[in-house]
Amino acid sequence: MTALINRKTRHIGGVEFRNPRKFQLLAVTVANSAMEGWKPTDEQIRALADAYDHPQPELDAQLDQLQHWRVPVVKPAITDEQALAQAFLYPNGTLKNKLGIHDKADLDEHEFVQGSLVGLRILQRGFKVSSVDNLCRINRALFGDLYDWAGELRNYNLTKQQTLFLPPNVFDNGIRLVNAEITALKRQSRPQRAAYAKLLDELNYLHPFREGNGRAIRILIELLANEKGQYLYYDAEDDEFIQALYDSKVDVLTRKLHLTALAAE
Repeated sequence: MTALINRKTRHIGGVEFRNPRKFQLLAVTVANSAMEGWKPTDEQIRALADAYDHPQPELDAQLDQLQHWRVPVVKPAITDEQALAQAFLYPNGTLKNKLGIHDKADLDEHEFVQGSLVGLRILQRGFKVSSVDNLCRINRALFGDLYDWAGELRNYNLTKQQTLFLPPNVFDNGIRLVNAEITALKRQSRPQRAAYAKLLDELNYLHPFREGNGRAIRILIELLANEKGQYLYYDAEDDEFIQALYDSKVDVLTRKLHLTALAAE
């Protein structure tokens, strides 16, 4: 199977990139969605490349506003499974959304395309990160066109692949821990892979949203690396890396993350 991203030849799919910085940011953007199942066409990759090269005034205005968006207070807990399903799902199991898309494959594709466009722009602009609030704003930027609850902290238990993520009744402690990890990382002049892996693991266990946790988390961590002049990447098709996120194996995450210099503009 041909790899989606070839870093030696600077190809993403069948599209070649000559600008090193452009390739880096597009590669990590595509990998971010590919980890969730996206299989982009060359046409979609070229569309992202075109967006990178041209002004995005409407998107920039939205992102500017979101920089000041206040994260809502967590709502009262939902413990009833039926009530939870009614709040979030259509009868066929697809997430309820603003566009009324009932087909899961169509909804996923919309998430991938729009989320990749927004995620790329966030990386291109280089937002500063200081706390979990920034993660909430990133999630809202990625998925706010689809979900009313995008960026809001969940108020119910969440399980995926038999992994129970942090219960919302202890979010305060979890968020304090993550914020301390972010502060500690930012104080380092040249953070190493282990520091990024540890933060990735803590954020993944927090898993504060109904949808889009991984994509928002990986963008936040990439922003932190870019701020230090570093570029963090991984193999989106590496099953061991993906499983290590669920198993909380920081040593495997450290080994699977790659760190190099962020290319100049």
